[in-house]
Amino acid sequence: MDTHEVTGSFKEMAGKAEKGYGQLKDKVKQTTEEVSGRATGMNDEQVEGTAREFAGKAERAYGNLKAKVRQTADELAGNAGEYGQTSWDNTMALVQDNPGTALGLGLLAGAGIGALIAYLAKD
Repeated sequence: MDTHEVTGSFKEMAGKAEKGYGQLKDKVKQTTEEVSGRATGMNDEQVEGTAREFAGKAERAYGNLKAKVRQTADELAGNAGEYGQTSWDNTMALVQDNPGTALGLGLLAGAGIGALIAYLAKD
């Protein structure tokens, strides 16, 4: 999987979370306004304070989610880079330890590619 696919997926998830947060914030506001009309003993300031408290909790939850998504994306991108470097290091060690085998595999691959090109050139 390409690192752009991974980071793109996490950005998409973050966008969905942000969209969900906006919907949640709107719902909290709407619910608070509905409750304020039915609440007994609460003045407008108390209702507004409750609405802000709920909105703050929702925003904090969204911020935590966004930070976790960013952290996970960074970890995945770092792991992909480490995996590529490890693969390169292993290949170089194989070539250095077995130069004859590496040369033979290179010649075989070149002959195969040459035969494929010659076959395709006939058509």
